[in-house]
Amino acid sequence: MQEKLILKELCRYVIGTWADIIYRNALLYPENEAFVYGEERITFAQFNARVNKLIHALHSVGVKRGDGIGILSWNCLEYAEVFGAAMKGGFIISPFSPRLQANDLEYLINYSGVSALFVGREFSEMVSPLRPRLAKVKNYVSLETSASGMTSHHDLLSGHSEEEPDVQVKEEDPFLIIYTSGTTGTPVAPFTPRGATLRIPGRKLYK
Repeated sequence: MQEKLILKELCRYVIGTWADIIYRNALLYPENEAFVYGEERITFAQFNARVNKLIHALHSVGVKRGDGIGILSWNCLEYAEVFGAAMKGGFIISPFSPRLQANDLEYLINYSGVSALFVGREFSEMVSPLRPRLAKVKNYVSLETSASGMTSHHDLLSGHSEEEPDVQVKEEDPFLIIYTSGTTGTPVAPFTPRGATLRIPGRKLYK
């Protein structure tokens, strides 16, 4: 890419937002490794492209900017892509602890109001019996492998464009809600007086 085009393209997103950082790294360091997971390698350009495909895929199933998406998984490359989609697509992601018991998981998923839930391969059997009681979740996506009754992450991305989505994330836009609790209490809802939830808009961390 010619220098004048790079300078033009670098202004695509609000500077300093997560969307800008993901896109800027893809422009400036396309062949550099962004993630290493076992034997798998993914460059900044590949990461940006897969994040874009996921944003388009979520739009195609009715998930729009400002909607909540949840993830229940251990670390994997797809986990990073889901976070990247929230950062660039304006979704609000709620990561649920893999150590939660089923009743706590049910409570948090329902409270968060997520419309799409990404599930790691170790947790499909835990989630399956909860599904009749998770009325707000319309889309279940399995990470790393296929799972009964869920769309695989690979199939969800298939056929969707790698082009930049028509979304402009602002600094004040929230993208992350984390639930925490005491050792014996129910996980605390966002913005309770105890302030136990973190919400991260754009690039700043608030407690």
